[in-house]
Amino acid sequence: TVIVYWQTLSVLLLLASAAVLLVRGHASRRLAGIAIVLLLAFLPLGDTNAWLWLKGMVGSLSVVSAALLANYLITSLTGRVLADKPSRKALYTVVLLAGLLLYPATLGLSLYDPYRLGYGLVVALAVLAVALAAWFCGRQAAAVVLAVVVLADQAGVSASVNTWDYLVDPLVWLVSPVMLVRLHLRA
Repeated sequence: TVIVYWQTLSVLLLLASAAVLLVRGHASRRLAGIAIVLLLAFLPLGDTNAWLWLKGMVGSLSVVSAALLANYLITSLTGRVLADKPSRKALYTVVLLAGLLLYPATLGLSLYDPYRLGYGLVVALAVLAVALAAWFCGRQAAAVVLAVVVLADQAGVSASVNTWDYLVDPLVWLVSPVMLVRLHLRA
């Protein structure tokens, strides 16, 4: 049941973020845009709807993706920033590096498979070490998100039992270089 809630939250965050990205203006216009997108997501498309299609395509977002999307939504709707720019840079950097280590191997470009390490405590302990380093470097929001990655993994919030899936997903990995450049240019 927790897994279903996480999948539902993942789809809600994606749809709401898409709506906020498309609708400019005051928070009330953006909220109306979110409501319209959510309603449209449930309209029948043949034997399915956009909600179910997106749920099937994405499944569950990583904790980092969910946190970054939640930060984007809250900032767009309220102006309040939960994760400051240095913390977002740290999270996108961790995601980029993790994906560079993980995804080439999953594509068969390496003889070593780092995904295996996510089934034990190795990746979880590494994420905790990075969280601790982030905390002491003044990136508290990033540290909290990374600690939640490990907690969610240990609690089995998602269908996966691999720490990598709580840390990084293809969506945030593909976006991370663009977001790092964007954050750097806005400095």
